[in-house]
Amino acid sequence: QHMCMLSLICFISLCTYDLFYSITVRWSFLCSLFCFLGMIASRLLIEFDLLKKDTNGGDSKNKKEIALLVVCSLGALATHLLSYVNQNLWCWQSLIGMTIYLGKMIATRAFVEARPLQIVSVGLTAASAFYIAKIGLRELKGKAGDVAS
Repeated sequence: QHMCMLSLICFISLCTYDLFYSITVRWSFLCSLFCFLGMIASRLLIEFDLLKKDTNGGDSKNKKEIALLVVCSLGALATHLLSYVNQNLWCWQSLIGMTIYLGKMIATRAFVEARPLQIVSVGLTAASAFYIAKIGLRELKGKAGDVAS
């Protein structure tokens, strides 16, 4: 009876570990697909100077249309991919639900189980979010100042 209980505890802990591993790998893969598409769009826009205004009287309207073509076509591909992912997730309604669930699992591992590297990971993620917000607000204030001038 003791051996059966020990086997059950080992099985439950293995399933819990495997669940975290499989969710983390799947979520990372799905997010990397969207990051890859975003980086392709960025590379196209930067490589062909589609974001710069042409001050020499060149064909700036054509550049703007090509830039919009890049953004729209890769945006269409990304939204199609997101729609497909959302339709084929088994346990969640959407990728956002999966992200929230993964966040709860990470928070549990960091603060309930007190895993040191997980705590560092959460802290660095929070710092990144802070600096993204700070830079975004600075850019927003800069644009508001340019409009007022």
